[in-house]
Amino acid sequence: MNNQPATNMIRSREGELQGALPDLQIRDLGLLSDRRTSALVTPLGEIVWYCPARFDAPSLFARLLDEQRGGSWRIDLPHSVPAGRRYLSDSAILESRLQVSDDELVITDFLPFGEGIPRGLCRVFSRAPRPYQLLLHAAPDYARRSAVLMREGNAVRVDACVWLYASHPLQLEGQAVVLCVPQDEPAWAFLSDQRLEHVDWELVSRWKAHTLEAWEGVTTHATYHGPYEEAVRASLRALRMLTHHDSGGTIAAPPPAFPKCRAGRSTGITGTCGCGTQRWWSAP
Repeated sequence: MNNQPATNMIRSREGELQGALPDLQIRDLGLLSDRRTSALVTPLGEIVWYCPARFDAPSLFARLLDEQRGGSWRIDLPHSVPAGRRYLSDSAILESRLQVSDDELVITDFLPFGEGIPRGLCRVFSRAPRPYQLLLHAAPDYARRSAVLMREGNAVRVDACVWLYASHPLQLEGQAVVLCVPQDEPAWAFLSDQRLEHVDWELVSRWKAHTLEAWEGVTTHATYHGPYEEAVRASLRALRMLTHHDSGGTIAAPPPAFPKCRAGRSTGITGTCGCGTQRWWSAP
């Protein structure tokens, strides 16, 4: 994982990207999944890829493919730098940390997983070390058209396919949806696949706990204890996240994450596992 500081982007009211853009490296991206679709997150907490509802659905965020027009969901927290991240237990709940001077912001991202809870993309933020903005710029269908944004009660409907709910008032600024978070306040935001009557902190916390429990249920089907335990667990997590829940089909098969062998000639393998693409090694 690359934790080098990256320049934050500045977005105009029309939602266009201005200034220098951090280079996107596949190896730096964290993977989120509910085993029906997935999202990719940068070390700065920017969602740069997301296809609502299905792995093979048209994308809503695709800055991974087009830095200028692809759309993303990012955090505008000046002078912040990546300070590490981890998955909670063997789940697909990703916790990222942004360092700001001598304080930090903790971001917990997950796709709610399990029976009886709504599907979508959920983001939970710890106490704000300073005021910041969360900016959602949708670019539907691989950025081939502009999103239609419309207020519906306490939510913003994004392109007639998802609904954005949040802990603080949402503002429409051109093609962007903006959430302003005051200093010292926690926050949450949920991009839902369906319209909901009500969302609050209690529900979001319940969805997180339910998701963690559901992933624990999946984990019991394949466990490992032995050499290179953390590497194997990371590989198993990636494989679970890339397996379609209903059919059991594998969307993509990452190679095993074994470190370089000490004895004998080794062969390098590159693939995706855990928080991104890494170089792994196997004996010939």
